[in-house]
Amino acid sequence: MILLKVWKRIPPFWRYTLTVFLSLFISVFEVWVAVRRNQPEQGERGGAVATIIALVIVFLRPDWGKHNYDMRIKMIPNEASEIARMTAKVDALAAWLEIDTVDHAKQTKALFIATAIGTAFWAFGGLLAAHLIKVFPWIVAVHEQLGH
Repeated sequence: MILLKVWKRIPPFWRYTLTVFLSLFISVFEVWVAVRRNQPEQGERGGAVATIIALVIVFLRPDWGKHNYDMRIKMIPNEASEIARMTAKVDALAAWLEIDTVDHAKQTKALFIATAIGTAFWAFGGLLAAHLIKVFPWIVAVHEQLGH
C-alpha cells in the first residue's frame, strides 16, 4: 500500500520512463537467467512478466487533471461574483481536460513501448537465450562449476 502511494506521487513522465526501463530490465534479466541455467525456454518468462507489470503500472495512474481542478475550485473566493465563479470553474475544467490529454498521450507512448519490449521478449526471449547459450557456452560452464 505504501508503495502504491509513493508510485502515485511520482510525476507522470518519470513514472512512464521507469515503466519502460523496468520492462526492458525484467525482460533482459530473465534471458540472462535462462542462459546461466541453460534453460532457453525460461527466457520468454521475463517478457510475459514485463508486459503484465507494464499494463498494471500504467493503469495505476492518479488523476492529475482532477487534482488540479479540485485545487483551483478551492481557491475561488466565496466573495466572487457568480460570473467570476463560473468563469473560474470553466477555466479549471479546461485545465483538467488539457492535463488529461497530455498525460494520456504520454501514457499511450509508454504503454506501447513497454508492452512492445515485453511482447518481443515473450515471443523471442527463448530464441535469444538459445542463441546466447550456443555462442557463449562458457557462461553455462562457469555457472555449473559454481554449483548453481
